[in-house]
Amino acid sequence: TPINSPVVDTLKGVTAAWDLSMSPAYTAMTMYQPWQMTLPALGSRFGMVRSAATMASKTGEALGILKSMLQAGWGQEKGDSFFNRAASLSDIQLRFKELKNPDGTPLLSGETLGMLQALQWSGMMNFGQTQQIFRTDPANKGAISKAIRIATVMPHYAEMLNRIVTATTAYEMARKVGKM
Repeated sequence: TPINSPVVDTLKGVTAAWDLSMSPAYTAMTMYQPWQMTLPALGSRFGMVRSAATMASKTGEALGILKSMLQAGWGQEKGDSFFNRAASLSDIQLRFKELKNPDGTPLLSGETLGMLQALQWSGMMNFGQTQQIFRTDPANKGAISKAIRIATVMPHYAEMLNRIVTATTAYEMARKVGKM
């Protein structure tokens, strides 16, 4: 039976953040999921060497996307305290279309941009789900809420990396080889 209590919600958020987010092993395990789960599936369909090479390339691209997202999120709170800026990274809105290369050109191409936006619109890249699990609320400016949101940044982005790598690798392999 759910209990509607801010105190219980905070306690559950702290334990969830502690169990998942504060564990380097959890974050590392999350980060290699595409190589453990997706690569064998793509390799069986498109060839292991070709799939691994594409996944390595797409991992680099995904890291660039996440770097741009983190920089954009950090810049949104310019002038605020380190604590507030770090907490805001868990609240970042995914705006793939606004991501730019250092020279100002768009970071993502039309096809990749469209595919990632479709995944975002479907809810597969929704930060709100993580906020529900950890029972955090961006409107809550209390120290405990901010600390929980800061603790969840790394696993949050590790999961985003997985989804971007998996989606872009599968898309690229299907596009190159032509077998869906």
